[in-house]
Amino acid sequence: MVLTSSFRESPSWMVIQLAVATPMLVTSSLAYAKIGYRDMKEYDTWDNLGWVTLSLGYVMLLNAVAIFLHTTTYTAASWWFILIAVSLFVVYSVLDVRASRKRLREKAWKLVFYLVVMFFGAALPILAGWT
Repeated sequence: MVLTSSFRESPSWMVIQLAVATPMLVTSSLAYAKIGYRDMKEYDTWDNLGWVTLSLGYVMLLNAVAIFLHTTTYTAASWWFILIAVSLFVVYSVLDVRASRKRLREKAWKLVFYLVVMFFGAALPILAGWT
């Protein structure tokens, strides 16, 4: 793969998301590890930090892959990648709600969160030509 000069001159949206995703995923692992040996009164704090950092890191990683595919002339593959990722988010949420209807509100806002981050982190930059 040959890198263009503009890619080397300034960090791209793809590189920024990869750079942010890495510490997010590490922090998520550390937060979830705390749940195993901290007081139960701290559970929600570490669980929430773990979920937010895992979710952001995970979606940013997906966004970076989609942008990478798009910028390396695999435009169709980048859209298929986004479509499959979004579809799997929806399937995962639907199955979780079917297992327990009381999860509907939680799964709905989490699904919206994932979709919004994916839209603003990958789909919109690709559509707008910012990549």
